Amino acid sequence: MQSKSGVREIIESLAIAVLIVTFVTVFVGRFCRVKGRSMEPTLHTGEWLWTDKLGYLLGRPIKRGDIIVLKYRDTKEKYVKRVIGLPGDTVEVKDNAVYVNGIRLKEPYVKEPPLGEYKLTEVPPNSYFVMGDNRNQSDDSRGSVGPVPREKIEGRAVLRIWPIWRFKIFSLPKIEEVYQFSTPPYE
Repeated sequence: MQSKSGVREIIESLAIAVLIVTFVTVFVGRFCRVKGRSMEPTLHTGEWLWTDKLGYLLGRPIKRGDIIVLKYRDTKEKYVKRVIGLPGDTVEVKDNAVYVNGIRLKEPYVKEPPLGEYKLTEVPPNSYFVMGDNRNQSDDSRGSVGPVPREKIEGRAVLRIWPIWRFKIFSLPKIEEVYQFSTPPYE
C-alpha cells in the first residue's frame, strides 16, 4: 500500500515541477542559445543567455540598445539582435555609420563599421528596427528580417550564463529611462 502512495507522491511532484517550469518559460523567461556570428563581439556562437519575458509583458518599454530575442517570421527559428530604431524613428546607414533620426550613433559594441548603405527608412508603428553587432555579417532589419513587429519580440537578454568565464549581466535601465524613451549615446 505504501508503494502506491510513494509513486503517487513522485507523480504529483513531477506534475508540479512541470507546471512551474511551464509557467516560468511562458511568462517569466527562458534560456536561449546563440547561433551564428551576427552579434559578435558581444555574443558568440554556443553562448547561453537568460531572456527576460516578464518585463516586456508588464509594460517595460523596448528601448534602443536592448539585446532582444525574436521569432523569425513564422518559423521556430529565434534571432538575437540589438534594437536600433523604435516605432516612428528614421534609420539610415551611410558613410560607414548608422543614423537614427538624422543623428550618427556612437556604437562602441560593434565589431566594425557597416559597409554599404541603407536608404533612409521610417520604422512602422508597433515595429522595431534591429541589427546585429557584427554589422557586415548580420541578417537583420536591413535585409530579410525587415522591421520586427512587437508581437515577434520574445524578450530581452539579461544574462550571459555560459560559458561561465564570460558571465555577464546586461545593463538594466536607469530609473529615469523607465518612464521615457531613452536614446542611445550619440557622437
